[in-house]
Amino acid sequence: MSINNTFRKQIEDCLVTPFFDSEDFDIKSHTDAKNTLVVTVVFRTVDAFNIQIVKYKDGTINLSRRPGEITATESGISLTGNMEILSEIKKWTRLLEDELKALPEIKAIERHKQEVNERMDEVNKALSSIQDSSFTKEEAEQLIKKVERLEDEFIRKLEEQISDQAKLRTELDKFNKEITFLKSQVEVLSKSNWIKTFALKSFNWGKRNPKAVRALGGMAYDLLPQSFRDSVPQEVIDMVGSDGESTTE
Repeated sequence: MSINNTFRKQIEDCLVTPFFDSEDFDIKSHTDAKNTLVVTVVFRTVDAFNIQIVKYKDGTINLSRRPGEITATESGISLTGNMEILSEIKKWTRLLEDELKALPEIKAIERHKQEVNERMDEVNKALSSIQDSSFTKEEAEQLIKKVERLEDEFIRKLEEQISDQAKLRTELDKFNKEITFLKSQVEVLSKSNWIKTFALKSFNWGKRNPKAVRALGGMAYDLLPQSFRDSVPQEVIDMVGSDGESTTE
């Protein structure tokens, strides 16, 4: 036994939104051996996204859906009648629209995290054989001055390359926070750990503003502690400030 045409038409009407057409969905229904009615609406493009209504012989109605409001999947939602079913289907189309719009950004974030993890694995491997130590007071003072010179130069590059003033202010705010953090960690972290922190920050700078970072040239190398310059592998120096892509314009 399947649903009647009237209820199917009501479901299809709920699926029509400024973002979706009813043809984007497949409506399936059947009754199992226990006389339980199961209605499933599947998003044709990604069939993992669906909503299912189960109406038991005693009249109890349960709903499950993907995506949910907060979790990827919600289940065990109790309903009392057809109007609630239709209302929840409309709600699901809004949740589905939001999920689909968020997917490109989420995928971009995941790709960036993967790139960061791969880059930091390379840095950790390259630094693992180097004897570590803390910065002396003199080294810390010199390093902070070098960071401040890099800060001034990088800000100048950003101001040259970003014409949108709102975007420039946002980027400068981010950069200032990151530079302040780097300077505060000079006396806290060991040399290796500070280099790792700087490599992570500069990698993110390179992703956001590749031309500005490339224009800094050898300033990243100049930030390496003197005692590390001869022993730090070239690949670490190359990675500091790089965006992980070819620099060929």
